[in-house]
Amino acid sequence: MRKYLVSLFFISTISALDLASIKRMYTVATTEAADIQFDIVDPGALLIECSAACDSGWKYWNSSCYQKFNDAGTFANAVTSCEALGAQLVKISSSDENEALRKEFDSNVVVGEAKQTWIGLQYSSGSWQWVADGSTPSFTNWAPTEPSSSASGMCAQMITDTMQKAAYLFERGGWKTYSCDNTSSSYICKKNAN
Repeated sequence: MRKYLVSLFFISTISALDLASIKRMYTVATTEAADIQFDIVDPGALLIECSAACDSGWKYWNSSCYQKFNDAGTFANAVTSCEALGAQLVKISSSDENEALRKEFDSNVVVGEAKQTWIGLQYSSGSWQWVADGSTPSFTNWAPTEPSSSASGMCAQMITDTMQKAAYLFERGGWKTYSCDNTSSSYICKKNAN
């Protein structure tokens, strides 16, 4: 009796299915146009790899090559290291250049002063000067409360990572003063593209 009931159920289920409809559902593609909405975002200035213009490990932007070195040292050590590579400690001439460097070298962590990056700006003879050519900066990006009023013996760091000091955070890409004799964890060299 059980075999009969099971068979009857199976037969009645199959007879209720329309196999032709099932085949059409899986073989006929439906095409409906749908509007796609999107925003185009301009990423701004970016450093790129360009082996035709820059040596291996260096990044290209606007006819120059850049590299960040994670070698701890004083400002003078950073200057000497860049010069040994045929480069100079970076001179930043525009907000686009500053932003390109910030985006490339930001590791997105919160760190202290000693973990920031030397740039080639030094207080000398009563004014801020680029060590690359002795010129005074036409562009600056000092963080709030910077440069410090007691600038003698001071050099500049770029805040490549969020920096916590006291009760506030410095914004990435900003510049701050730091004693030239202190050790900083990194520096950026710049040289002309090939």
